[in-house]
Amino acid sequence: MIKVYFTKHGNAGRPDTDFLTLPACSEDITAFLARADADDISYKSLIPGLCECFGKHENIGELNYLAALLEDVPNWLNETLDAAIQFGVHTGSIKDLINLVQNLDCHFLYDDAMDEAALGYFHGIELGWLDIDEEDIPDFDFEPYGQKLHEEMCGEFVDGGYIVCRENFIEHYSGPDDLPDKYKSSTFSGKRRDACLTA
Repeated sequence: MIKVYFTKHGNAGRPDTDFLTLPACSEDITAFLARADADDISYKSLIPGLCECFGKHENIGELNYLAALLEDVPNWLNETLDAAIQFGVHTGSIKDLINLVQNLDCHFLYDDAMDEAALGYFHGIELGWLDIDEEDIPDFDFEPYGQKLHEEMCGEFVDGGYIVCRENFIEHYSGPDDLPDKYKSSTFSGKRRDACLTA
């Protein structure tokens, strides 16, 4: 789900790259940290925009925990996850991302609502919030209704539609002390006692 790359510039300036795929077991992380002596650190993921939220000095235990949570996201929530990352409200740190994944059920994605008119139509007709006769729908102006919704819901138009975060978002995770034990053991193992990715 997440790949961590260390690049070391060897003889004649030729780059030597090693990587670790997360989630990983404690033994693999320990071995990777023992090998890692990097000039550059980078990340890759199939989730759009995810790695842009990472810094170069991330705690590998937290990254591993995030990767495990992402692996458990059901397929039907993948579009909501992508939209929530684009929304950018809970993406400022690994801690924020962990809480985001744990609160995906607090987000609602209005599929294909790419502008205020489409948002008004989706909310009013598809979800049944407007009582309009079927024959009047083609001539109804949904844009003002969509504008009002946008102002009230404080969501964001993203590639997949319109994303909203409801008020019942709860921060379950506050930092490395909250890591489950199996992720704590990998956090403080290996060459670097703080197990942060440093270049």
